[in-house]
Amino acid sequence: MEFSESESVKNALFDELELLYLMGGNRDDVDALLEASFAEAQEKMATICSGIEKDDFESIQQAAMSLQGDAATIKSAMLRIIAARTAKIAKKKDIDEVICSVQELDSALKSLKSHLKSNGWLQKPN
Repeated sequence: MEFSESESVKNALFDELELLYLMGGNRDDVDALLEASFAEAQEKMATICSGIEKDDFESIQQAAMSLQGDAATIKSAMLRIIAARTAKIAKKKDIDEVICSVQELDSALKSLKSHLKSNGWLQKPN
């Protein structure tokens, strides 16, 4: 089976089929996992922003590594790669690079959330 370039990009953003398979095909369980992951991601981004304000590179690195694990769990290769890169940059303690990487991480989270919503996920009322 061949994938088009746009299909490959979608799978890098979120591999819906793999996650559904791993969750036994249960869309409600997948949606609950995604909801919980995004709630945690907001907390981790807040920790990262606080770390930037305080020059606390260790907390930035830890939160980014945690986001990397969450991204792997929800099958988002793009988010996992950006979070890993953010953690690596935080370890170098270069605030300008950290800020750029965090902006990219925030943008990736927003893109993923938008993609999920446009594909029928994250539809539960708040």
